[in-house]
Amino acid sequence: MVLPPSPPPSPLMISDAKVTEFTRIDNPIALGAGCNGASETLNTIAAGVRIVIPHMEPISPRTFAALTCVCAFFAASFNLVFSACGFGAASVSWSRQYAGLVELVVKWLALSVLALYLADVERWNTPLGRTLRGAYVAAAAAACAALVLFTAGDYPYGSLCLFVVSAPAYLLCMKALFWPREKTRNYV
Repeated sequence: MVLPPSPPPSPLMISDAKVTEFTRIDNPIALGAGCNGASETLNTIAAGVRIVIPHMEPISPRTFAALTCVCAFFAASFNLVFSACGFGAASVSWSRQYAGLVELVVKWLALSVLALYLADVERWNTPLGRTLRGAYVAAAAAACAALVLFTAGDYPYGSLCLFVVSAPAYLLCMKALFWPREKTRNYV
């Protein structure tokens, strides 16, 4: 027995007895799903977004506001110091004034790395050794940041590179100071 052809679809598809904008047949979102329904299309889009954005644990609004302020403070500080809206011209002139210290800092870094390599700094496992190693790493990071700042007059994108490198380190320090028990997954 041959069934009669089904009637042509109406301009609006009815889903759950509600007519919505997403259920129109001529809607490109619905057409992308082969006219199977907008809810299927939206579920497909949501599944694709879930791949990019991982599951997030709920945090309190107070913690969210504090994290936002911590991130905004660092970005605003960098913008204030290095952009034309803030003290960018003054920082470039300061950089040109102290550009002669670049050679001295590079020599200090090279000699200290060589001396610590010869002293087997990686084997300093006592509390004093770990403290000295940490202090040296902090001094070396500060010296590298100073090198970038001293050369900002000749290489203006150095401060942007410094921001990109130091922002994650700053955020990790803020986590260690203010949210030590918070899971890193929730913090990020």
